Amino acid sequence: MRSACDAAVPERVRDVIIARLGRLTELARMVVNVAAVIGREFDFPLLRTAAALDDDNAATAVEELVRRRVFRFADERFDFGHDRIRGVALAEILPPRRRILHRQVADALHALGGGRRDRDWAALASHCREAGLWPRAAEAFREAGRSASVRSAEPARPLSLLSAPSSAR
Repeated sequence: MRSACDAAVPERVRDVIIARLGRLTELARMVVNVAAVIGREFDFPLLRTAAALDDDNAATAVEELVRRRVFRFADERFDFGHDRIRGVALAEILPPRRRILHRQVADALHALGGGRRDRDWAALASHCREAGLWPRAAEAFREAGRSASVRSAEPARPLSLLSAPSSAR
């Protein structure tokens, strides 16, 4: 079953990746699926929470995935060893399961964000949308827009545009 997620992956490469993922333990394979839905890069607390695992099981799965070079670890974050691994893993998840996983990721982002105003609203909005959580997605998209406008507002900049450069005086 090929989808847009892995359409650019040659069939032989796709088969090698599927075989490689097939050699993982059941726990590690489940963690790969959650990580594929999260996105390119993620941290341990988000992965653990979205996968609904305790610290020990999450660490065991992540250690296997790093050892087998499915994941890489740097600067307290994980990512896939190659974009194609993520793409193939994501393409292998059927839409009903993918929606469930997006809901789990959205719930984890919400829980880990707590009352923080600097949470990743765009990621939360995207996962809510993919999970079909329309009211939550709309709220998160609004907050993402507010957050972006606050970050891009530079009070000193508009004032500098009003004054002529010293060479023009």
